[in-house]
Amino acid sequence: MATFKQWLTVHAPTSWADVCARAVQTAVVAFVVLQLKEWFDAGRFDTPATAVDSLLVAAGILIVSAIHKMLKS
Repeated sequence: MATFKQWLTVHAPTSWADVCARAVQTAVVAFVVLQLKEWFDAGRFDTPATAVDSLLVAAGILIVSAIHKMLKS
């Protein structure tokens, strides 16, 4: 069984550009998915709320990816 440190280094970002790219990808995907959810649930888009929610999720990914990169270094 792999150790916890080995598990953390699996697919770790190799540069700060990778860290930022993951956060941007996450923000875009989260925004689209949350907009679709609002459309199906409420019958209308809630762009300001989904934008804030997607940025919060992306910030979490940015933090986790940054920690992941620093642990790998």
